[in-house]
This record gives sequence, structure tokens and C-alpha cells, in this order.
Amino acid sequence: MLQPSSTQLAPGVLPSGRLYDFSRLGKLADDPEFVRRFQLLFVTHVPEQLTQLCSAIAAADWTAAAGLAHGLKSTLGTMGQEQCTRVLHQLEDAAQLGTVAQPLADQLATVVQIVERVIQVFTDELHRAA
Repeated sequence: MLQPSSTQLAPGVLPSGRLYDFSRLGKLADDPEFVRRFQLLFVTHVPEQLTQLCSAIAAADWTAAAGLAHGLKSTLGTMGQEQCTRVLHQLEDAAQLGTVAQPLADQLATVVQIVERVIQVFTDELHRAA
């Protein structure tokens, strides 16, 4: 069966059909306790970091925006979330230059939507594991 191209996938959906892929974690990806802790930290910290990033961009606080984008880029990159990672990398670079153009800031809305979907999946998985 043919796999859909990445342009046919919904935002944030990886070619595997999932919203995340922990294979970059190596052996830790097979450790259920580590994965559970990662998911818990993601659910509890990433929403606030995204809120802070949006606020920093709105306030033109480029130092804070660059730092927050960098941290989120690392977290989402660990999960194989390349679409989010690209946007956050561009945001980090733009913030370091002292400006974020509106079209780029608008792309942050897609990152927020993807993160909200990941949070829902992680929350469901955490409840099932409890």
C-alpha cells in the first residue's frame, strides 16, 4: 500500500500516522517509566512555555522569545515533530535578529494546535497507564 506524502498528512502527523516518535531517545524509548515521565513533564510544562513564547513575541521581548523557542524546539525535536521544530527554529533565529514577521508568528498557531493534540494523546495515555 502506498503511504501518503507528508503534504497530504494533517498538520503534525508524522509519516507513521502518529503525532510523536520517541525513537530519537534510543533505548530510553523502550523504558515505559521514562516515557511516562517525559509525557507528564510535557503536559505540565509545554503549555505554559508556549503561552510565554506568544506573550514574549507580542511584547517584542526577543531575548525571552529566542530562549523559549529554543527550549521548545529541543523538546519537540526529541519527539520527531519536525514541522514544529522548523517553525520554532525560524522563530528563534528571527527573535535573535530582533524581529518576528507576522507570517512567521502566525505559524506559531499551527505549533499550538499540534501541541494541543499531543497533550490530549499524552493525557489519554497517562490515564490509561494509571
